[in-house]
Amino acid sequence: MPRRHALRILLLTPKFPESFWGLNRIQSITGKDYVTPTLALPTLAALAPSRHDIVLVDENVEEIDFDLPCDLVGISCMSVQGPRAFEIAAAFRTRGRIVVMGGGCPTLNSDLCRPHADVLFLGEAERTWPKFLADFENGSWSHTYEEKEKIDMKDLPVPRFDLLKMDRYFIQAVQFSRGCPHNCEFCDIIVMLGRKVRTKAIPQLLAEIEEIYRLGGRRIFIVDDNFIGNRKKAKEVLAAIRDWNASKGFEVMFNTESTLDVANDDELLKLFHDARFVRLFIGIETPRRASLEETNKYMNLQYSIQDQIQKVQAYGIQITAGMIVGFDNDDESIFEEHRSFLEASRIPQVMSGMLQAPPRTPLHERLMREGRLYGEFMGDQFLTTNIVPKGMTREKLLQGYAELLVDLYDYDRYAARTIAFLTATRKCEPLQPKKKSWTDLKTLAKFMFYVLFRDTAERRRFARRILKATWSAYPVRLPEAVYLIVVHRHFHEFSKMCAKNIMDALASGTEEVSYGTSTQQAIA
Repeated sequence: MPRRHALRILLLTPKFPESFWGLNRIQSITGKDYVTPTLALPTLAALAPSRHDIVLVDENVEEIDFDLPCDLVGISCMSVQGPRAFEIAAAFRTRGRIVVMGGGCPTLNSDLCRPHADVLFLGEAERTWPKFLADFENGSWSHTYEEKEKIDMKDLPVPRFDLLKMDRYFIQAVQFSRGCPHNCEFCDIIVMLGRKVRTKAIPQLLAEIEEIYRLGGRRIFIVDDNFIGNRKKAKEVLAAIRDWNASKGFEVMFNTESTLDVANDDELLKLFHDARFVRLFIGIETPRRASLEETNKYMNLQYSIQDQIQKVQAYGIQITAGMIVGFDNDDESIFEEHRSFLEASRIPQVMSGMLQAPPRTPLHERLMREGRLYGEFMGDQFLTTNIVPKGMTREKLLQGYAELLVDLYDYDRYAARTIAFLTATRKCEPLQPKKKSWTDLKTLAKFMFYVLFRDTAERRRFARRILKATWSAYPVRLPEAVYLIVVHRHFHEFSKMCAKNIMDALASGTEEVSYGTSTQQAIA
């Protein structure tokens, strides 16, 4: 048996195409390069034997050195990163490197990824990765490593956060659970991670949070796709985070993702508030009941959606809404319905996209049977869709969506939603840090100076309108108002760019719409 030796392993996260999530267009204001790191590679780095030299590179915040000496290149990619991942893989294979690839893209569409890598990892890689490394050292490895079981998250080590360029991100990331008990037709999460919710032990998660705190992180995103999938465990961990945060003077702010039925549990909402969760991303999807029924989004049908939204907001928690157009029950009137609904909902930040059918999902299988799939799925809901809609033409869907995007981040519409949210929740105890660091104060001063004195005249007027209304109603929420003003610049510019590209493609009939490293079909 060959003697085991130290390897130099380069682990890479490809650049994401621009999106609502990335906050790419406010880098010059914030001094940050990207919103948050992904967790796959820091976790795999922690699972590699300590004798190996691990180099972790996230292309979202740093350049790739394609000539870096290494024995092995590992690429983790979601579907939307696929095109860039394939370019990176080709560059390294041309240089004679062995390239392995894992993540959502190969798990959902292995045939698409197969030509681009020497080894594919399908499913969760926490067990198959160490096995592959042992095989690689022994000189004999497989071309595919597939995990068919769901791993026990209690077996996972603390990720190698120390390998990240932490100061280049807006917010750090941890994960508590995987899986979701619901069965939404379009969702690829339940395909990849299952419907049984698996969690880490609470001390395990607190150790990760403590490590991020030690490294200087004060904003943490718990990246669970549905943090309240196991409500009992969610309450237990929220109480533990609350107590941990209290021991730090409530310096740390948290975000996570949840379903809308969080509104049905006052104890849960109070725990979110007391632990200092300032924002929840919630998949509201659509105000149209028939479309929610169509996609099995029954948790949004239990009570009035507006009442549930306002219940969450009553705890001072901001909702970031995930919205979708293009369901079978959507016709051309759906765009105005979204506009009216979001205006009444007092939700400033909206991430609106077109319906997608990821491979292996029930939606993909149904549309395949019906002959209604269009092009290759690459996960980019902001520029295109891989479905042929039922209630309108593709052209009408693309055009209506482009117009909706522009309207959502119109100065007046966004300001009205922001002011309505901040003033309607003025009776809540604010969720800002009780113990403000010197860095927080400097950042707030920098943002205030920028939005009031250095931005364009139009944006300065927009900022003054929001700040004046916030000061009059509840001055303690000014930091939140400033944040919402700053991030609007990204949303406003990005939505206008997407809308222009879509409309240009429709006008020219070129069938393609692109930005950054992403090029995808847009129209039939």
